[in-house]
Amino acid sequence: MRVAFVFCIFILSWKTSLSQETFITVTGEITAAQTKEPLGYANVTVIGKAIGTTSNSSGGFEFHIPKSYSKDTLAISFIGYKTFKICLADLNDTSQLWIKLEQSSLELGEVIVRDKEYTVYSLLDDVISEYEKNYGTKPYEMNGFYREIRQTNEKYGYLIEAACRIYKENYKTPYNVSLEKIRSNASSSEFQVRTDENFLETILVNDYVSNSVMGFFKRYNKKDKYVIDDTTSIDNNVVYIVSKGNLPFEKETLYIIAKDLAILRYDIENKYGPDGNNQPKRKIGKNLIGRYHYLNMVNIFTKINGRYYPSYIRSRFEHDEYNELKKITEKRSVLMRELIINKVNSDNPSKISTKTEMKSVKLDDQLQKYDPEFWKNYNVLTRTPLQDEILKGLEKNGTLEEQFNKQTDNSKKKN
Repeated sequence: MRVAFVFCIFILSWKTSLSQETFITVTGEITAAQTKEPLGYANVTVIGKAIGTTSNSSGGFEFHIPKSYSKDTLAISFIGYKTFKICLADLNDTSQLWIKLEQSSLELGEVIVRDKEYTVYSLLDDVISEYEKNYGTKPYEMNGFYREIRQTNEKYGYLIEAACRIYKENYKTPYNVSLEKIRSNASSSEFQVRTDENFLETILVNDYVSNSVMGFFKRYNKKDKYVIDDTTSIDNNVVYIVSKGNLPFEKETLYIIAKDLAILRYDIENKYGPDGNNQPKRKIGKNLIGRYHYLNMVNIFTKINGRYYPSYIRSRFEHDEYNELKKITEKRSVLMRELIINKVNSDNPSKISTKTEMKSVKLDDQLQKYDPEFWKNYNVLTRTPLQDEILKGLEKNGTLEEQFNKQTDNSKKKN
């Protein structure tokens, strides 16, 4: 059965920043026509250009595109569907387009036929053999937007956002990061964590496709149980849905495009029970232990000039602080992180110097003076309706803009 979805472009406008660079701003929402369900985390790009953004979990996005690309083509892609394309020149400041796209269908002739038995492990062996071709051995840099929200005891009170530059020598090496701009609300002490961990740094470690520590090429082990659950497609190209999970509370899902034998998406979900051996724990203070309850990771990649690069990484981590003496939970927290990639440069990337490289300490200690002009045309992840509700909690002490303007400049402090 063919399923259509509707892509609605609400606003198209031209904006000029103080730097005199002019932008086209496209605002839209992606939903399934029949089910009305949002299609979250879709890739939104300009064909032939290494820029893009990602729709939020509700299918919404806002994309600032340089006016010099006005004769190029906007593309929206989502696994299971045909890519939607429209020339930017066909849009104007009154455009409000409703476009129905059908689910990508598979043709019999496109199914891979082999002269030997082909198992899930044969497929994954082929994915490994194609890693250098798909994920690259040459340096590249990316511009990204990071958002971190914290919830404590069902209350929201912490937001930090950063524009960053990310450099990588090749898929086998670590990421290097520099902070371009950063902004945060004035959160209270109850939302602080018992660590100096830099959560932007660690979300890049949780790139389960091309990270030098956690990447699939490092973690793949034939002793693990893998199964081909199903097949889907994108633009009539076969996509295998492969799962890994020897235990009921742990599951990993890979979406592999057969044409390139590349991983388009990698999801991880761990559900830890309140008791039992499956719940990781760590000592965090006198009589206090940290207990893990839930972890969800999403990695999405997109193809640019023949290689695959990350376009979106998300993490949701739920944990608590348990007093073993009193037998009570003193604090339950949720940490939500998202990173979108706005631009990839593989032609002439420049390394990040040790002087400008992001410190490993927490982002709060690296705040800079707020620069509102910078953020006007910077591609950020559009807030969802839920995050708009969260915003109400964050603005009890003033609007976010007011709180950003009050942030302390810690950028010149030493470790």
